[in-house]
Amino acid sequence: PLSKHISLHMAPKDLDIVKGVNVTVSVSTTIESTVVVSNQGAGAALYVTLTTQAQGRFQENCFLLQAGEEKDVYFVAAAQANAGGQQQQLQQQLELLETTTRVEHLGMYI
Repeated sequence: PLSKHISLHMAPKDLDIVKGVNVTVSVSTTIESTVVVSNQGAGAALYVTLTTQAQGRFQENCFLLQAGEEKDVYFVAAAQANAGGQQQQLQQQLELLETTTRVEHLGMYI
């Protein structure tokens, strides 16, 4: 699919969201930088969003993660996307990815 969207049919404040959903991330900065997002909680995590200070983009951002589910999300660094990207710049961005990536989801704010 080219696009996949979560559509809510009510206001987020009216959702019956399970408390204590624990979504975590781990970062692997190999050739293909991968962020592994895991939901260790008892309920689904809606609108899981990844942020980082590294320059680039996540392959997918803002998604649903079912209880017990794990998802691999690839990160494309801006230095990697440019054909003439320097190795030192790329390494700095990967270090930033590793140290500043964080995850949020709707349940954190309700």
